[in-house]
Amino acid sequence: MRSCQEMKNPISNKKRKKEAQMAFRKTMEKEAKGLEPDITVPKFRQRKWESNGAYIQRLEQEAQHVLFLSRNQVDRQPEVLEASKKEKSERKKAFQKRRLDKVRQKREEEAAERLERKLLQDTVRFGEVVLQPPELTAKPRMRINKGQPGGKSLMLRALLNPSSVSQPPTTSLA
Repeated sequence: MRSCQEMKNPISNKKRKKEAQMAFRKTMEKEAKGLEPDITVPKFRQRKWESNGAYIQRLEQEAQHVLFLSRNQVDRQPEVLEASKKEKSERKKAFQKRRLDKVRQKREEEAAERLERKLLQDTVRFGEVVLQPPELTAKPRMRINKGQPGGKSLMLRALLNPSSVSQPPTTSLA
């Protein structure tokens, strides 16, 4: 049942729903931020139609409800929260610094590459005639000789080639 004041000043269901949604959004925003709303302390006043017994019973009920909420509330430790936020911000700063260093290094490498390409590129004007191919001044790189196939000295080769010093063949245990 609605109270007498609500009956005198009717609020449409749309408005009531909208107010409930707004209150719900506010609590959700507070929870998302990590701030649990404080427990609202009820204001105790005896109503006109309320008897002393009913008033005391309502006071007891409200007090029990507030005690229940305070017992089930998460322990707050603002000092720990501030310390963890500092550590997090320091870690963020370190990560940001590493990322900026990487970006700066990459830019420097790209600038060096662009400069090198620019130096190596020949500018040819329209209508210019080439009389001979360009001369290569760089010497070819020497290939590392990994050995030609069949260059290893194997035991079979020693047996087939009688000219080499004859060594008694070792038997393998495999």
